Amino acid sequence: MTLTLDRRIATRQGGRTNATNCVTKTQRFAAGGLGIGIVPIHSTETPSRENDTRARTNMAVPMRQVILLAPIVVGGVCLVAASAVVHVPPYDMRRAQRPLSSDFVEVDRLLARGRTREAYARASQLVRDHPASADAHGIAGDAAGSLAASAGIWRLVPLARESKAHYARALRLDPHNARALEGWAGFLSQAPGVLGGDSDSALRVARSLEAVDSARGTIARLRVLLRRKTARVTMDSLVAAAVARHGADSGIVQGASQYYESTGRWLEAVRHRELAFTADSSPERGYRLGRALMEAGELARAATVLGLVWAKERSEGDHGWVGVDRIGWMLAVTAARSGDGLLAGRWCDSVTATNPRHRSARRMRDSLRAAGVRPD
Repeated sequence: MTLTLDRRIATRQGGRTNATNCVTKTQRFAAGGLGIGIVPIHSTETPSRENDTRARTNMAVPMRQVILLAPIVVGGVCLVAASAVVHVPPYDMRRAQRPLSSDFVEVDRLLARGRTREAYARASQLVRDHPASADAHGIAGDAAGSLAASAGIWRLVPLARESKAHYARALRLDPHNARALEGWAGFLSQAPGVLGGDSDSALRVARSLEAVDSARGTIARLRVLLRRKTARVTMDSLVAAAVARHGADSGIVQGASQYYESTGRWLEAVRHRELAFTADSSPERGYRLGRALMEAGELARAATVLGLVWAKERSEGDHGWVGVDRIGWMLAVTAARSGDGLLAGRWCDSVTATNPRHRSARRMRDSLRAAGVRPD
């Protein structure tokens, strides 16, 4: 495309038109490959000597002003920079320190007891206090994911996205962070596709975790395969190989117990729960052992184990890992299955006194009273 532009500039001097200042320019606007270039073809401009001298004089004045104002401008910039340095807010020492292990233990304890809202609030505070900590973002992802699992549809999506963002941030800060890798593998294996869930990606993340922590990575990989509904024969061989390889690791034994529980093989689950409880007689593992014993039909042993765990948890008060209401409910179910309705009703009263919103205990208590069983 070619355009021709003619301009005539007339300047008057003493009432006359200076013909020598008439300018005729022809310019071609040529469309280039990525833009438009202006290519002057020729020019017939012939400025007079008087106008040339006047133009140089007019340009000299601004240049002198710039030279005179330059020190002032430079000095002002330096003053602004200096004031910015002086007014830096004091450094927050909490952000320089690593989170204490007790902070993570507290969040883990709340998650184990099912108090997901409190765990979410504590984990969010950890991230605010330690924004550059991969562990803080990892546990915040765990808390947000746990809260999303029990939230309504309106809160599910934003909480799931928040959990995903925390895991991504943690892995950017530390690509080998075991907690973040474990949580990320769990998220990918459980989340729906619209939120980024992908079992193949989950398996890859689990294998990356195995390179960092062999036992935790093995557990994560087995969980992913279990959620993919892998054939039982294949899973049995994988679980047996994992136990043979990491038999001394209580986490592997716990993972094997969960697998046998999910497939309804309670006797195998009891055997592995006993091994885990022998290695670490914590209330949480005792609670799980008692539940496995109850499901396996060993009600007397279940009542004994759960009673011991209930007493220990009660002594811990609000710092326990399981909660006396959950253990009391298992004891109520065990008593009901044993045919002792009076004892079951007493445990239901104990549970509702601790947690008035425990619906299952209230329903059992009401049904027992309707049947004429009144423990009080």
